[in-house]
Amino acid sequence: MSDFDSFIISSKITKLFPSCDSDTEWLIRLMFLHGDLSFEFQNLFLNENDNNEKIWQTSYFLRRIMISLKEIHNIFDYNLKHFIKKNNSEYFKKLSPDLSETFKQTKHTVSLITDYRNAIGAHFRPQNLDKNTKNNKNVVTRFLENFPCLQGELQIGIYDYRISNYKQLTSNSSLLLFPDVYNEEELNQEQEELRDAIINTAPLALKTIDAVLLWYWIKNGVLKAPPEMELLFK
Repeated sequence: MSDFDSFIISSKITKLFPSCDSDTEWLIRLMFLHGDLSFEFQNLFLNENDNNEKIWQTSYFLRRIMISLKEIHNIFDYNLKHFIKKNNSEYFKKLSPDLSETFKQTKHTVSLITDYRNAIGAHFRPQNLDKNTKNNKNVVTRFLENFPCLQGELQIGIYDYRISNYKQLTSNSSLLLFPDVYNEEELNQEQEELRDAIINTAPLALKTIDAVLLWYWIKNGVLKAPPEMELLFK
């Protein structure tokens, strides 16, 4: 192991991502998406005594993280796989088991969240779940019927929009994903499957982005490989 566990890089962005390199477009996207995913993941957890503002934020970041994971998966599935094949590096061969697990996990999670993302993530259109419509009732109708006791205190500004606040109700946006759940046990099972998939996938995706950018910058001379990694870059 090295005496350090990270690199500090001070560089112009054009040195990190040369405009003449055909891989720059998707690699720079991954760098920005790393920041998004990391922030969303860190804000996805609740403590027992968290207030409604924190609950709303968690609901918001759940919606956001589904967008980021889908976009990252698309880059992994096309650009990164081609990049690894094209470079045929010992570095990627050594990482192969981890990369395989990442690709497998992101594919599974995206298959689970895509409909959810289209309903309350990339768009707020719960009707996008209506392909599962039962008894000709749309998602919102079923949601209202199954959660009739959901309540909250709202504030609406007459002259100043900044004091308006609907968060005691809108913090429950994730319930719209499960309009056909009729009891708390079933709801918990559905939410747990979604939660576990995201928790298992986000760290793998973040580590993979780090590994790819590290290889790219060492290979391009922006960074010097630690002694124990030099053979991987021959």
